[in-house]
Amino acid sequence: MNNHHVGFLLIRLWVSLIQQNLDLGWELVQFIHGGKIPSLNRPDID
Repeated sequence: MNNHHVGFLLIRLWVSLIQQNLDLGWELVQFIHGGKIPSLNRPDID
């Protein structure tokens, strides 16, 4: 099993997790790419 295949499986797992919980998934994506979680910057949103 090469690294490319492992990366593909990780991406598929990541997509599956996001599909199961879109809100959490989106916050994680924002955290990884932006270094911050939007919800923490907007306390007025539940």
